[in-house]
Amino acid sequence: MGWIKYNNCLTFGVSDLGFYLAVLPIFRFQHPPLLIPWREIRLRNGKGLIFSYKELILGPDEEVTLRIRRRAADELKNMAGANWPSEE
Repeated sequence: MGWIKYNNCLTFGVSDLGFYLAVLPIFRFQHPPLLIPWREIRLRNGKGLIFSYKELILGPDEEVTLRIRRRAADELKNMAGANWPSEE
């Protein structure tokens, strides 16, 4: 997110209300869990040198880009069902 890398330190989840994001408890100081409503999320495809990924563009005003590997995004999409936002 932004210029920070949270490699293997994040927990993702989905619900009817939105996309859930939390930092592992050991690193959670001043990083409260977030629930981002579906209406505030847009999607884009991306490709790096080795991995394909999805970019979740979070927020309506001050946009934050979260890159996750395509396989993880596909699992979240399956769990979210019809709530999953359409791609740009």
